[in-house]
Parts: sequence; structure tokens; C-alpha cells
Amino acid sequence: MQITDNQDCATAYARVHALLDAEQPGDAIAFAETCTGPAVLVNQVLALACTYRGAGRHDRETLRRGAELWRDAGAERNSTLGYNLAVTELDLWELAVEEQGLVSALEGHRSHLQNARTLLRRSGDDETVSTEIRVQALTNLANSYDSMGRDVDALAAYERALAVDPAFGMALGNKALTLLGIAPFAQEHQAALLAEALDGFDAALNDRNRILEIGGTRALECFEEGRAQIKPPDDHDGAPVVDRQRPEWSDPYLGWCAQHALFLHVSLRCLSESYEELDPLFFGGITVGIGDDEQRHAKDLLDAFNAVKQDYIAARYLLWLGDGHGNPIREHAAAVSGRAGFLDTLRYARWGVRTGVAVQAFAAATNLLDKVACLVHLYYGTSRRTTGISFRYLWHPRGNPNRPAVMDAELADDAASRGLRALCDLSCDLEVDSPLNRLVERRHSATHRFLTVHSMDPGVEAVDGDWLDRVQWSELIDGALQLLTTARSAVIYLARTIDLAEQKADEARRVKAEDEGKPLLIPPLPTSRAVTENAEFD
Repeated sequence: MQITDNQDCATAYARVHALLDAEQPGDAIAFAETCTGPAVLVNQVLALACTYRGAGRHDRETLRRGAELWRDAGAERNSTLGYNLAVTELDLWELAVEEQGLVSALEGHRSHLQNARTLLRRSGDDETVSTEIRVQALTNLANSYDSMGRDVDALAAYERALAVDPAFGMALGNKALTLLGIAPFAQEHQAALLAEALDGFDAALNDRNRILEIGGTRALECFEEGRAQIKPPDDHDGAPVVDRQRPEWSDPYLGWCAQHALFLHVSLRCLSESYEELDPLFFGGITVGIGDDEQRHAKDLLDAFNAVKQDYIAARYLLWLGDGHGNPIREHAAAVSGRAGFLDTLRYARWGVRTGVAVQAFAAATNLLDKVACLVHLYYGTSRRTTGISFRYLWHPRGNPNRPAVMDAELADDAASRGLRALCDLSCDLEVDSPLNRLVERRHSATHRFLTVHSMDPGVEAVDGDWLDRVQWSELIDGALQLLTTARSAVIYLARTIDLAEQKADEARRVKAEDEGKPLLIPPLPTSRAVTENAEFD
């Protein structure tokens, strides 16, 4: 077939899809290889055939060929073609996990997952791309997070997809599956998550034909099976019917937290000011023996987790004090700052208490990620020293950049569990040039160099190696919010890591006791709530 323009390319696409639907992938590639015309168009047709054949046959080399053809066709510059390259990169990642297991895939093939997400974000954010491509890109991005246990990030990406097309069944159904999967971790909030999942399944199944067209029979079956697992709200054994509308908040701080989704909980629908706990814990106990050392270690773990949670809440509160409306320090901070006597360099710089508080919130949110990594290593008892632990290198020691990363042996056994898998994947976000990585790098300016904040563009060109890092106020606040959002995800995944590991340990104890014919004498150490005078009392 002669291909001379995009219309011919679309015709060739249709022919390839017809052969693939007829389960003739070899014929699809043979047809694509006979096409002639400009390479940029011919490569697209052949890339499509290679991608689908490679995925269907679990053929790595054919998938790699497809990826290179998409690149040759301009996929790294064109968001529509980039979506197709992203799908191919996801297929390569999933094949690596299937063939080698998660640990080996992380160590040697994570670039496929990272490349796919970069392309999917670009396609989803590009308003010149068709709505169909954008919503599918954002849904696939969310799916890639969920498959790695990052359900908090997945839910946010599904929301982005639904902002583009609120009726997109694949996003609605997959979001509902994510909520269904994490409901068991939500303790007293489980009914609310199930109610939200129920809404999602019902909305998705309103358009079965579109689900079949895009996701196929398997997607429809998954949504129907998920829907069948949930009883209507009135059947939850006397549990109250959940108000499915987002609540109003009278307290300005709580309203700010709700606005930016910063509570340590995955769903805002079941939170209101009437709840005693708005940042609930997500694990139930620590399995230990009766020896003093084990008891002390368990209590150290609980104190460390409390420290992480406290630092998150403090960073969140600091940022609200710096920027949130209705905070109680605005007038007093202005008065204090007015008496400080700062110097004016005519660069629109901001100096004062609230600006300093916002900078400290920025730094605190970034430091929190490293503390999450430290607690992971404390929990699993790895051989790493505290000075060698950072979130960027959470699952592998820092080594020669020319050598592949190798996961710490103590983490490998649990790496596939949903919580630890999520933390490992989240840490990989700091390996690539991303907004998050650039924000984390700015932490050094906030902590031991000089971060200067400006009301508008200061008009000063930065010099490489400069001691000062200049940032506009809005950029600082947006960056701090992004870091807090990432820290929130990390804290939730940390709690889930402990919860799943403790369930595994408790089950192992029970099996061992049963095999040995001995009674189970040692219950898990409960994580009871601290009383007021122990929590904080002045």
C-alpha cells in the first residue's frame, strides 16, 4: 500500500487493526512491511503492528522494534504518537516483571516505566491532543501507579482523567477498583470508601459498549465482579449511610487541608469536622516476642512512626500559617516583620515571618521523605547506616552510576507487597528530571544555602554555582504543596507497608504455632491512641 498522507495512514491503521482483531498478527506485520511512502508515516503503521504483536506474543524484541519505530516516527516530539510509544514502554515493563519478577525488573528495567509515565503525562496535559487520547493517557498513567501499589497517586490521576471526560468508563471503573482494594485498610472509614466505589462502578457500567470498545471483555468483567462484591449502603450491617457529598468546613485550617487533599486519608467524602481523627493510622499492631529487646524495638518503631506523622502535620500547619487564608498569625507576623529592618535590594524580594515559615514548611516536607526511608530501614533491620539513607536511594544503596542498582537483601522478600512496592516506585521518581526531583534539589537551598523569595520575577539571571536560589512566592507555595502531597502519599504507603508486613508476620506465627501444636501465647502489640498528656500538653 502506498501511504502519502495522514488519511492513507489511517486506512493502513484500520487494516492492521482488522488483521489483529482476526488474530493474525504475523499478517499485520507482513502488511505493514509492504507499505511504502514517507518513513515518518510508514514507521507508524509498522510500529503499531509490532506493538500489538509483541504484547500479544510476549515478544520483547518485537516490542523493542515497535518502540524504536515510534521514536523514528517522532513520538518523542508528538504527543499523540507519544501515547503509542508510552503503551509500548508499559508493555516492555510489564513483560520484564512477568519474566524476571518485580525486584529484577526494578533493578534493570524501570526506565521503561519511567519513560511511559513521562509520555503519558505529556499526552494527558496536551490540550491540542484529542480528548480520547488525553483521557486514555491519564487513565493508563493512573493504572501504572495502581499496579505498583501507589493507590493515592492513582486516585489523583483518575481524577485528572475524569476532569477531561467525567463519563469515561475506564477511569470510573478502574478508580472504583482501586477504592475497593484499599477499603480493608481504612478501618472505620471502610463503608465510605465502598460507597464511593459503588458510585464509580455504577457510573462506569452505564456505558458498557464503550468499556468493551476500549478495555475489552476483561475490563467489563472486572468492573462487574467488583460491583458484585459491594453491598448497597443500607446492607452494611447497620453501618450509617454515608453522605456522598464533600462536606463544608468551618475551621479555616481544616478547610484548607480538605481543599488541597492533605489529610492522611484517601477519601475526603467520609471526613468532616465531627470526626475525632482526621489523620487516622492505617496499621493495627506490631508483632513481637516477650523479650525486653523485642518489646523495646517495637515501641521504638511506634515512636518513629509518630515522629514521621508529627513532622508531616507540623509541615502542613506551617505552610497554612505561611499562605493559608484565615490563619491567626497574619497581623501579628506583619507587625513583627515590620520591626525587623530588612534591607531592600530592589528585586521585589519578600522578607518576614510568614515568608520564612513557608520556606521552613518547604524544607520540612522534603526532609520528611528521607525520614520515611529511614523508618523503612529501621523496620526491616537492614545493614544500612542512617547517614547513608535518603528517599532517593530508599531501596538500594548509593553506588556507581555506571552499575545497576541492587535492592537491599532485607527488603527483597517483601518488595512485591503493596506498601513497600509503592515506596520503592515513588523513590524512583527522584531518578529522572521531573518537577518533584527539581523541588527536592531546591531543599538544599532552603536548609543550608540561601533561598530568597520574590513577589514577582526579580529579573536577575542565575549564575551556575550561585549561593542564592531565587524563587517567586507562588512557585514556592505551589512547590511546597506538591512536596506535601508527595509526603502524604509516602506516609500512607509507609503505614500500609507496616500493616501488610505485620499481617504476614502474624499469619506466620499462627501457622508455626499450629504446626508445632502449641498455643499462640503472644498477641500483637496494639497501637492504642496516646492520651492527651502524652500526646501534647502545655
